[in-house]
Amino acid sequence: MPSSMIGKYSISLNSAHTMSLQLQNLTLFLQRSFVSLMMMSLASLLLGCSPPPDPIPNVPTQEASQEEFLSHSQRNAWHDDFSTAGNQLASQLHHNADQLHLSIETFLRQPSEENRILAQQHWLSTYDKFQAMEPALHYLQTIAPPNQLQQILLMDQWPIIPGYLDSVAGYPFSGIVNDVTVTLDLKTVIAQHSPTDASEASLGFHVLEFFLWGESLGQLKPLQHYSPFENWQSPQPQRPVTDHPNNRRRAYLLLLSELIRSTCYQANSLWALPDNTRYSLLALESLYKALGEIRKDLHQPSSVEDNTPTFSGHAHRPLTPRIQALLYFLPAAKSLPTSSRGKGASNATQGLGTNNLFTQQTMDLSNKINIIISDSQYSLDDKNWSDKLDFALTQMETTLFNAMGSPTHLAQHPTAASHSAANF
Repeated sequence: MPSSMIGKYSISLNSAHTMSLQLQNLTLFLQRSFVSLMMMSLASLLLGCSPPPDPIPNVPTQEASQEEFLSHSQRNAWHDDFSTAGNQLASQLHHNADQLHLSIETFLRQPSEENRILAQQHWLSTYDKFQAMEPALHYLQTIAPPNQLQQILLMDQWPIIPGYLDSVAGYPFSGIVNDVTVTLDLKTVIAQHSPTDASEASLGFHVLEFFLWGESLGQLKPLQHYSPFENWQSPQPQRPVTDHPNNRRRAYLLLLSELIRSTCYQANSLWALPDNTRYSLLALESLYKALGEIRKDLHQPSSVEDNTPTFSGHAHRPLTPRIQALLYFLPAAKSLPTSSRGKGASNATQGLGTNNLFTQQTMDLSNKINIIISDSQYSLDDKNWSDKLDFALTQMETTLFNAMGSPTHLAQHPTAASHSAANF
């Protein structure tokens, strides 16, 4: 074939290929345009079917740039405030855990009803602080060195089986206390935790709660079950006195208290780790995940077992205190009582300042959420209230998502992206 014809043939092929690509691009553009029009029409239809909620002014869209919404320096300043709040709360938790351990030692030295009530009070105050730390647990786990804080998530296991721990009504010889083959040391007790089922807990706050309150309200163990036992009666004088249920129960109680104290100490020490610019994103992500769990539980209430009152008669992980705990870590949080917030909480925005969209939005939304949950008529059983609360929480979720900001995080959080698209 002549070279001139080859050239013309090549040009024709190139032209055909170019036209094919142009047609493909045009087809893709038309497809995307059609999908966009359909989504806009559907959104308009949905908005037309229900009355729009009161808008929060200046809520940023997903497209807001990192510089507009929360700059790198502003995010680091916010992290300083976040760390200050967390450090103060963790210090209070560690102090309360120390007091709890001391009260357990006092009770075991002199098992009296007065000393048991004192230990119960310290358990309640320590557990309240531990729950207030929940929004930051993911953050602490992420920054923790290897092999540290491994058991922190085990501390709040619920529900649990009382008969796995000690004698209960109808089963006088059940549980770890009565099984002398189980050595009562830290390694063995951790190994006994949830071997076949999550409810077979051997450690944590609710295991200690069981020993302080009994298997149900009004069924406290007799105080003599906590008295030291010194001599076996015949016919079994050869058995070690440490095998007696009273002595094993006392040893177990002390071990549980010490484990809670050491876990709280580790959580406290992590706030003193050297700062890292990466930590600010991890902190935002931790709050974002905690808020997502709150919204999930608001829409899909926890199981019946999770809502069963614990041994002390309190609800497990009630929603309103979890919301208050989350707001504590955000700028200008005003939801926790002074005793829980500490001195530095009133200075929550000193480092960050208020001249940025993130702080403005979190302050506005925190105030709105606090107004809702503080109203005397507020009830999660009322759909109007739960819808109103959920809308404010959704806006806060989107605000946190935008604060994370980078395309990398957008790709990692499709749920948040869908929330942004659905609500703004």
